[in-house]
Amino acid sequence: MKPSSPSPKKRLPRLLLLALLVVLLAGAGWFFGKDLFRAGDPGSALATAAPDKEEDAAWRKANPWLYTRAEYEPFRDALILPLARAGALGPRSVKKRGALVEVSFPAGRPIHEYAYEVESLCARAGLVVVEGRETGNDQVEYRLADAQGRSLALRLVLGDNALPGSVRMALVIIGLGNASEEDLQAWLEFGEAVTLVLPDTSALLARFKAREPELRHDIFVELPMEPSTYPYVKPGPRALFIDHSRDQAEGILRGRLEAYPKARGFATTHGDRAIENPQLMESVLDFMASRSLVFLDLTGSPLSQTTALSQKSGAESFSARAQVPGSEGNLEAELDRRAALAQKSGEGIWVLRHSPGLPRTLARLFGRRAGAFGELGLLWAPLGELRRGK
Repeated sequence: MKPSSPSPKKRLPRLLLLALLVVLLAGAGWFFGKDLFRAGDPGSALATAAPDKEEDAAWRKANPWLYTRAEYEPFRDALILPLARAGALGPRSVKKRGALVEVSFPAGRPIHEYAYEVESLCARAGLVVVEGRETGNDQVEYRLADAQGRSLALRLVLGDNALPGSVRMALVIIGLGNASEEDLQAWLEFGEAVTLVLPDTSALLARFKAREPELRHDIFVELPMEPSTYPYVKPGPRALFIDHSRDQAEGILRGRLEAYPKARGFATTHGDRAIENPQLMESVLDFMASRSLVFLDLTGSPLSQTTALSQKSGAESFSARAQVPGSEGNLEAELDRRAALAQKSGEGIWVLRHSPGLPRTLARLFGRRAGAFGELGLLWAPLGELRRGK
């Protein structure tokens, strides 16, 4: 005889028990999975990274009390510094307010996300959250204790600054053919990310190739192309013309890339007739896409094929107009205008033609605008990485 199957009445409790077990397992997976996923976040990776010597010196200079007062020692390396690194905060974001330590975070994330980070760091460091409460809009205060009973009063607040990288801008410099050695060195040492467009002259390319170990910026190479004024204005040797076949165009591009193999891309300034030619531009942009190069169109042509054919080929390209710097006052006004425009769109490009002393002038302007950049969350990015950080 076949064994009798359980009756419906007996099967029902088993099914309910099985369903309850599945729910409990799913809940446990979600609960523990939260921390697993958080541990993979960039913030958590930053929280465990040790500061380098330069960072450590900056913190000691800005916040000597954090290193000289014994009551902060149990919490400094286990919580305060990891919390600051997780939020990409500088030393000035941590202040002593009487008996409280105040940590000011950039706007852009809700305060409870930073509070969660505090509690996660405390759990990993063996610190106890004795009390935590909201004390105002975008403000949370904690009373913490270590294993020996030593306590810390901690306040989290949201500041006026946006999250770093909320706005990204690329500074591009052209016209470096006649730059002095002093100015070239100043560009190499420029404190923010800058993209330098080098003319295709063997002497200057050789000078930069010799300096490649110290280069921190993107290097583009000028790409002469046929202008509408040709043949009265000649673009120069090894230029691209509209009657070039695909093979001829690719041969010229390969030759220019061989002259400076680490170039991040090419920039064209006067080749409006070539830029407007679909056949030539398809060859150029296919070449760019196949090598992950960036194409910068500075011709200002209203009939440019750059944007449309970039979408077709998958090439990364940008179109902009170069500006003559002018006086320092004009530069400052233009910088503010472009930063405001970039805030609306999330990104911007500022192309300037080099003039004597320009790197030092811009360094002064950037220094005066550091606070405004912080409020916008503005970061200066190499042109080749402008959109990849979004």
